[in-house]
Amino acid sequence: MLHSAAFYRITGLLLAWRLLHFGPEIDAPHDWRQCDTAWYIRDFYQNGIDLLHPAVCWMGAADTLALEFPLPEAIVALVYHLFGESIPAARLVFMCFFAGALFYFYRIVELLWDRDTARWATLVYLALPLSIFYSRAIHIDFFVLLAAHAMLYYFLRGVDRRRWFYLLLSGLFAALAAVVKAPYAFCLLLPMGWYVYQKRAFGWVVRQGGFYLPPLLAFGLWQYHVHRINGAAPDLSYILHYRKMTQGAHWYFGAWEQRWSLYNWWILLQRGVLEVAGIGGVVFFLLGWKNVRQMPGFPFLGWWLAGLAIYVLVFFNLNVVHNYYQMPLLAPAAVFCARGLLAAASGKPARLYVFLGLLAVGNVA
Repeated sequence: MLHSAAFYRITGLLLAWRLLHFGPEIDAPHDWRQCDTAWYIRDFYQNGIDLLHPAVCWMGAADTLALEFPLPEAIVALVYHLFGESIPAARLVFMCFFAGALFYFYRIVELLWDRDTARWATLVYLALPLSIFYSRAIHIDFFVLLAAHAMLYYFLRGVDRRRWFYLLLSGLFAALAAVVKAPYAFCLLLPMGWYVYQKRAFGWVVRQGGFYLPPLLAFGLWQYHVHRINGAAPDLSYILHYRKMTQGAHWYFGAWEQRWSLYNWWILLQRGVLEVAGIGGVVFFLLGWKNVRQMPGFPFLGWWLAGLAIYVLVFFNLNVVHNYYQMPLLAPAAVFCARGLLAAASGKPARLYVFLGLLAVGNVA
């Protein structure tokens, strides 16, 4: 049993760990992608916030280019107006988004399993490699995971209590996820569907289905706007490998042949070991895989993994090229690692702290 005081102390320590890397320069990996986000923020700060016409730094005079809906960048720009332009200030805002995603992850695990599992899974989540780096990077993905986790949590609460208000909240967060990075919400649809089946709530959910029309409408309107704005960009086809940002299907999904390449799967396997579970966590992940199957919530976790498998297969090229597209895998990985920690400790609290320390130090190293 992890007591509240110890949980909050360790959580604070693991969050403070990130402050050691709050430097004023954007760092790798994927520093080029972070620079896109940083430039959105700077443009909003210097020229006013226009969510429909953000600017990039690599299109010359025709710099208006719509990628994801730039709400997180606009929030950081507002902070700049309060404290001045500062990369550490931007890091702090993005870490707040991470804390929000972590909070809803905790609530999901507590709802599906128990408080002790939720606390240990939260501590593990804090110590996983992708979590450590991207939680303080100039990067939007934890904003999307905040929205996706909140969408899932309020959906589960709504189904449990048969209260429409929770589905309204779930739909609002789903709309945020849909316009910023829809695949992160997409991978949760399968476990949500299974939960409806388990709770025999199909008829009730169908009657409340109107709450999920706004996400679909928001996604459609944003995609229409993106294609209209990006389609007006000048013809720069004389530049090698240039493509307009209206031609994204191949970039998102890739070629079918990519899925038959053993090398691509080797890349994903390496990332799963080194960056998702981490060297410090892979042993506990494997122990947890054996242990968690005995828990009542395992079917939900199984459907969650199935949804993630479909997500990887559909958005295959993105997952192979960018390691941050594996960030949705952190949540189930943390649950498996937490159950592995609990199994390895055999009810002895001192062992749990030692194992968590080994996991964290192993992942940082």
